[in-house]
Amino acid sequence: MKVNGDTQNSLIKLGMIFLALLIMLAVMGVSQAGWSDIIIQSGVESPPEPIACFTWVVSNDDGSVDSVAPYGIIDTGDDGGGTEYDRWGPLSSNDPYEIQTAGQECGRYTKDVARTTATVDDCRHIDVQIENGYPCYYPTIFFGLRNVSTCHGIIQSIEIDEDACTEGIDVVDELTVGLAGVYVGQILEPGEELIGSLYIHIEQCAEQNAVYKIRVKTVIVQNCGGTIGFWGNWKAHKTYTQAEIDGWLQTIDAASLWLVEDMDGNGLIDVGDMEAIFARGLSAKGATRSKYQFLAHYLATRLGAESGRITDGMHVLEPNSYLGLEGAVTLGEIINAIESKYPSGGGAWPTKDQYEIMKDICDALNNVEI
Repeated sequence: MKVNGDTQNSLIKLGMIFLALLIMLAVMGVSQAGWSDIIIQSGVESPPEPIACFTWVVSNDDGSVDSVAPYGIIDTGDDGGGTEYDRWGPLSSNDPYEIQTAGQECGRYTKDVARTTATVDDCRHIDVQIENGYPCYYPTIFFGLRNVSTCHGIIQSIEIDEDACTEGIDVVDELTVGLAGVYVGQILEPGEELIGSLYIHIEQCAEQNAVYKIRVKTVIVQNCGGTIGFWGNWKAHKTYTQAEIDGWLQTIDAASLWLVEDMDGNGLIDVGDMEAIFARGLSAKGATRSKYQFLAHYLATRLGAESGRITDGMHVLEPNSYLGLEGAVTLGEIINAIESKYPSGGGAWPTKDQYEIMKDICDALNNVEI
């Protein structure tokens, strides 16, 4: 039985994509050598014009060594060296009993009982079939995932539910299923391709004639960023109109203690003030340099947030005692922490080093480095 792609969740909105890998394992039949067929279907749900696509897939136990440009051989040791046959014909290489890393050998049994094949159905789907699977069989499926959009993508979350028939995220003792090469906070630049792997281990306690349904979901959020240079050159690239930018600036002005002030003296918060803040950040010297550089980068971050160019999803920070943030945090948490550092009631202003901390975080957000 295969999982029907029509049962998957609706398409993601507002520049977010859901990379959904839907996997079904069925362990059936009784045999001294092993159990029967396991069929897996993995799917990606994307907008009409997908942001990320599966570009290739390789099984490490289909009996042939696969080379993928520009990486070279992916499934080393999958050489079809076995001599046994079953109702499908010649079996594949000796069966793997551990996870394999792309391009490296993995431990294999001397027996050749099971076989795993994998194909890309289209850029959104991978189909995998395991034949004669049995406890302690441990195939790995490698895949390429490419960012086909013009913006950066950030992996926001990874969920592995080993019992998708029930509510919540559950772990099933009979199975070990996981992903490698994919992690929260991972950034895919436009056109970049990563090598991921899906590994499936049937444990000793797996029941005969049991059906296991596993769901693995990775959420990738589109993140375009936006530096001081991007916003300062708005007239040249015309990505947004002046009215749109003015509206975002007014929203920022109402919500921020740090930003924005009427610097051009026309009584309005508009692109003229934005350009003045950027110019001051670039030209400031002496004791105020760090402060005005921070304000310029922070304004670009707030514009990125208002325009949706910087996602409110997770951004991974190094431990930071000044802002009290570390690990995967949201853009909203970063903004709130920065706003909390605005002195009130005669409090002390940040030091040069503290301004530098906030500036560097904003700069990294704007350049999609975190």
